[in-house]
Amino acid sequence: MTLVRVNESDSGGDFVLLNLRAVARVECHGFDSEQHRHRATIFTSGGGSVQLVGADADRVVSALEDLAGQPRL
Repeated sequence: MTLVRVNESDSGGDFVLLNLRAVARVECHGFDSEQHRHRATIFTSGGGSVQLVGADADRVVSALEDLAGQPRL
């Protein structure tokens, strides 16, 4: 499956379906040591971008690694 649901709100009403095959570049912005949340910016081949924080960032990076057949970082 190449679709990942991200940017979920607490109410579950707002989210984005990200097609992993359309990802052109990922920039990981490190780890927030106080809140223990990773941050990442996902750039798509169509010129769009999505800012991800916490579980969303982790889930997308893991899914991209799986899709590429790479071991987890």
